[in-house]
Amino acid sequence: MPISGAAPQSLALDEPKIVNDGPVRISASPGTGDSVLASSGGVLAAMIPTADATPGDCAQAIQQTPDSQLPLREDRTYCLMTADSDPQQTLVRLNVEQPHQEGQLLLRIKAWDATP
Repeated sequence: MPISGAAPQSLALDEPKIVNDGPVRISASPGTGDSVLASSGGVLAAMIPTADATPGDCAQAIQQTPDSQLPLREDRTYCLMTADSDPQQTLVRLNVEQPHQEGQLLLRIKAWDATP
């Protein structure tokens, strides 16, 4: 999923895709211009160094160090969990990869149904 670095973009997590107003926003940091992932609406997020993180790895990272704003880096994996008030909770692994074009981010997203 290519993301343009020029303007803030939002992601939906229940069916990972770019949307107009989603609970996860990717934008440039005002101070540095670096890309930042910010979550809202009860979405929990964590950053881990393992590219092939399992759902268990993601759940553990989110429990230990939930955060609402994280710098996006190519050598990290981001785990996101939708709000527990959502009818169907979703766990998402997001990897940032080398973009094909200048000014873009390339995101690889994998989602799992987290509702028992």
